[in-house]
Parts: sequence; C-alpha cells; structure tokens
Amino acid sequence: MNITQYKWEWAELFEISIFLVILWFVLLFLKDISERAPWFGRSKDAVQRGMDILVLLFEPLAVLLLLGIFVFIDFWLHGLIVLLILAGGFSHFRNYLSGRIVRFDKKIVVGKSIKSDNTQGIIDTRERLGLRIKTSKGIQFIGHSSLLTNGYMLLADKEIGGFYHLRITPEDNNEIRNHLKYLFDLLVTTPFIDHSFKPEFIETDDKSDVISMQVSVREKTHLSELTNLIKERGYLCKILKK
Repeated sequence: MNITQYKWEWAELFEISIFLVILWFVLLFLKDISERAPWFGRSKDAVQRGMDILVLLFEPLAVLLLLGIFVFIDFWLHGLIVLLILAGGFSHFRNYLSGRIVRFDKKIVVGKSIKSDNTQGIIDTRERLGLRIKTSKGIQFIGHSSLLTNGYMLLADKEIGGFYHLRITPEDNNEIRNHLKYLFDLLVTTPFIDHSFKPEFIETDDKSDVISMQVSVREKTHLSELTNLIKERGYLCKILKK
C-alpha cells in the first residue's frame, strides 16, 4: 500500500494535541506526587527514576507523533515543510535531542563545576539546547551535542568551590555607613574567593540593610573561612544556597 494514501484530518491533530497536553500535566502531577509521597518506602527512588524517564521521553515522542500526523494531513506539502524546518534548524534539533540524554545525568545541576574540551567553569543555567557556563572569561554556552561529542567531567568541590548565595545583615553595633562599598572592598581583597568572578549583589533591602550577594570560592573549605571573616567585621552571614 502506498504510504501517501494514509490521511489525517486537522480536527484529529487538534484532538490528539489536547489529549497529549492533558497527559503531560498528568505526568507532571504524578511526578510531583512521587517526590512528595511517603508511602513508596524503599521503592521511592525507583519510582522517581521511572517518572523522570517518562517525563524526559514524553516530550520528544509527543512532538514526533504530532509531526507525523501533520505530515499525513497533506503528505507532499507538509512533508516538504517539515524537511525544510529540520534542515534549517538541524543543529538546534540535535542539541535538543542530545539534551534528553544529558538530562539523564542528575549530577549536572546549576552550581556544579564542569569541564568539557577547553571549557572549564561552573554551570550557571540549564537550557533546552545546552548549558551556560561561568568561566574566567565570562558566560559561555555549550550545546548538549558538544557535551556528548567532546565528553565532560564534573569536578569535585575541592577542585572548584562554586558559587554561593549569601545573605548579610549588619549587627546592631555596626557603625559602618556604606555597607555595600565596605563589603565589596573586603571581598575583592580577601584570598578566599575566586577573583576570576566579580562578587555580585543580587538584591538589597534599604530599609532593613539586608544584603544578598553571590560569590565564588575556589575551594569549598574557603566558604566557612569567608563567612567567619564577614562575621568578624560586624555582620551576620547566612548561606542561602549554592
């Protein structure tokens, strides 16, 4: 039988799209339950792993299904359109599909130190097509396909400490007026931070003098030394997250 004889209708594409969207939200709901529910016991890790795999695979399979239906609505015209889109965005599609594989590695998270080919730094953000890495030269984007082609290595905390979010509050007896300038001058001269990355003030609260900032330390052991130094200068210092 000629494959071009198979034909779908626009209404069927719409109905299946609605069904897949509903199924997607159901999967996300079940995944959230698997992470929160206490009744799975020893099998909880296996259930969570299974849900992670389902969520990772569902999206590309759903897209392939919808593309297939779209093509068979008008085989020659829609087939040509899909081929042109795939040809024009081949590198993006390759990075997207490679990202499905990379995401199976749960150790690749924001704040983790990574090395791939000639790039070494700290993962700043995870995107659908790749990772944004903070390096000594600035932010660099690495596509997922490059990670699989060139390989990658996750570095231990003792090799590169990573970024940390600090919340700093002046103590009652602190007489310093310009806290932002004082803290910035203190940090850029301390040996505990990685001077390849400039300390960043994330947000400040002028009414309460609460200062939130992000710093990078070369080694994880330097973090406690840095917070102790800040406390010695008349500030309360809390580590919020990495």
